[in-house]
Amino acid sequence: MAVNVMNYFAPLDILGASQFQSAFKTDQLQALALASLRSYGRGYDIALVFFGVHCLLIGYLIFRSIFLPRIFGLVMVLAGIGWLTFLWQPLANHLYRTSSSPALLGKACSHCGCS
Repeated sequence: MAVNVMNYFAPLDILGASQFQSAFKTDQLQALALASLRSYGRGYDIALVFFGVHCLLIGYLIFRSIFLPRIFGLVMVLAGIGWLTFLWQPLANHLYRTSSSPALLGKACSHCGCS
């Protein structure tokens, strides 16, 4: 995700730098800037898949632990499955409302210090 944020700064370089102004036409520069912004969205979806795998693994470890309630592990596994729906974008768009609930609950559980 940190590397992907650079896609937000690329349009500033493309549209603001004078060295690009002479090499390309205005509509070409705007198209390059838009392509950079769209690649951020794709990079974000890829990062969510890795986060889903992370949630699955953490959920499994919590489920197998003896000092944390197993329900937290189950919620984290459900959250991981919800984030893994971003492997296929039409499925993610269709199941967003159903898959985001356990994902957000699992994310809240991971931030409260349970895991």
